[in-house]
Amino acid sequence: MKKNYSPLNLWLLLLCWAMLPAWAAQAQTPAWTQAAAGGAATGTAPTTSESQAQATAVDDAGNVFVAGWFTGQVTFGSTVLTSAGQEDIFLAKYAPATGQWIWAERAGGTGRDQGYGLATAGANVYLTGFITNTRSDAQRVRFGNNVTQLGASIGPNADLVLAKYVDNGASASLAWTQVGGGRLADCGSGVAVSGNSVYVGGMIRNDRADHLVVRFGGSGTTPATVAQAGASTAPDNDLVLVKYTDNGSSATLRWTQVGGGTGSDAGMAVAVQGRSVYLAGYVENTATDADSVRFGGSGLVPGTVRQYGNSAYYNGDIVLVKYIDNDTAAVVGWTQAGGGRFHDEATGVAVSGNSVYLTGYVTSETQDGAGIRFGAAGTALGTAVQWGASDQSTDLILAKYTDNGTSATLGWTQVAGGRHVDTGFAVAAEGANVYVAGLLTNSSTDISTARFGGSGSTPGTIVRGGASAIESFDLVLAKYTDLGPRATLAWAQVGGGTSDDRGIGLAVRNGRAYVAGYFTDAASFGRTNLANSIGGSATVVAVVNEGAPLALASPTRAAGFHLYPNPATGSFTLLLPAEAGATQAEATLFNALGQRVRTQTVALPASGARATFDARKLAAGVYLLQVQAGEYTVSRRVTLY
Repeated sequence: MKKNYSPLNLWLLLLCWAMLPAWAAQAQTPAWTQAAAGGAATGTAPTTSESQAQATAVDDAGNVFVAGWFTGQVTFGSTVLTSAGQEDIFLAKYAPATGQWIWAERAGGTGRDQGYGLATAGANVYLTGFITNTRSDAQRVRFGNNVTQLGASIGPNADLVLAKYVDNGASASLAWTQVGGGRLADCGSGVAVSGNSVYVGGMIRNDRADHLVVRFGGSGTTPATVAQAGASTAPDNDLVLVKYTDNGSSATLRWTQVGGGTGSDAGMAVAVQGRSVYLAGYVENTATDADSVRFGGSGLVPGTVRQYGNSAYYNGDIVLVKYIDNDTAAVVGWTQAGGGRFHDEATGVAVSGNSVYLTGYVTSETQDGAGIRFGAAGTALGTAVQWGASDQSTDLILAKYTDNGTSATLGWTQVAGGRHVDTGFAVAAEGANVYVAGLLTNSSTDISTARFGGSGSTPGTIVRGGASAIESFDLVLAKYTDLGPRATLAWAQVGGGTSDDRGIGLAVRNGRAYVAGYFTDAASFGRTNLANSIGGSATVVAVVNEGAPLALASPTRAAGFHLYPNPATGSFTLLLPAEAGATQAEATLFNALGQRVRTQTVALPASGARATFDARKLAAGVYLLQVQAGEYTVSRRVTLY
């Protein structure tokens, strides 16, 4: 049966679109569309009760999952969680559609236990962090419905933990747990999923001689037995990457990888695309390899891939490592480092196509006083200059790399901040849109002179005030547009109050950005005011929903792009020209309300591509098709009947 649509509505929509320019100016800063508090202390809880979200993820239905830690007694909606001792892990589900917390789970024992990383795949939710327990269950760590998880060693020290939960809608159930670690502190910081492969990035403490007896593969009351030596002769912190296979109701350890030197090194975030796994964090080394940083170690076999530091100083440098997963083993694809005279650190990583983005912070001085350089690879030192955003303290950093397979190329860097502490904690990418969540120190009167938009030796000029009249830590969410060889700031939004407020976890789906973190005292996110009268910190989830852009966020290229037939029914054909540096194109269809209704990815070889866009089962009407490949975006109006 033929579908009908209003000719008047069609004419008005065509008229509006015809009046749009071919390019768009910098987007206005969107308002917070939603904010919700969770994990706040109950009215009868002790004043030590608090919670802090450290990670977030969103599923295909738009449900938001948040993980972190809490103390005392806190509530998520109607669910009350009580810690068993010191800090315990929490995992909670929030439904933005209703503004309600649906369920919450606790895990831990009488020691310190914290959640730091989160990922979803279908109804499966994967959580990583650390637990404190012994092989004899001295701290009585429990998950789910009183399921025991022993520690990995004889001592009561932190061990890396990975837990899988299944979201049943109104509740969650524990599927399995895995633990790894040794006689000192070990931790999982980030988790990523591809199919039934689950990757955990973090930190272990050991030496090449395995004096701290680090073991992986423990589950429940079954002890860990797979050895992982440290990366150097010193028993200090090393980056670790671990792969597990999810078997449904159990998991199997597949391989481990370690990297680092004689200083303190750590993996902070992980991302995956296909067989490529990216681990971001920091290493301590000098330009002369004084700390002997090596990657590629696995089990008791030491690594041999060198990564020099960026200066003559023994301070942390940002590091990004690509691993290639060969199923039962992994190899290092390449390494990249960036930093200067002081401690610099990557805390988040994301991948989109062959573009890899990391965020964190650099410690700056006036102009190039800190000598910050990016583009270091192996034994080759970095040469790309990045000035700080201010004359002191730490600045938020965002960097893009292009993965060339066996090597990487620095694309661009962006820096933001002012006179005090500013940092990025998490990054997410969707097409050419790159989002960063973190912390910005400023007041509404710009007392910290915070600026965005700095790149290389060009200082930032875009002012971003704080959330209140008091100079304090505020949650910040910034959106950048990746234009290929450079990036521009689209907008930056803040939320919070007069105390310590931070955005630590970030997830983006269909133009909606979900930030999780915490606030202290009262906080405001747009028109939403959150109270926290008991004291301490409370978890927050804040949402920005941009919808679809009706104008283009990057230059328009019309030559070589064709769409037919138009009007169309059922499907239409795209002819796409080749684009330098792009291996795929993303075609997205928006309806008249600006909602994304369908997205299709097309492989883009050097000869260009011809593809059929499936528009079946879509209502008749006028749509906007936006095709993004590499640096360029093209849009066309499409009529379906």
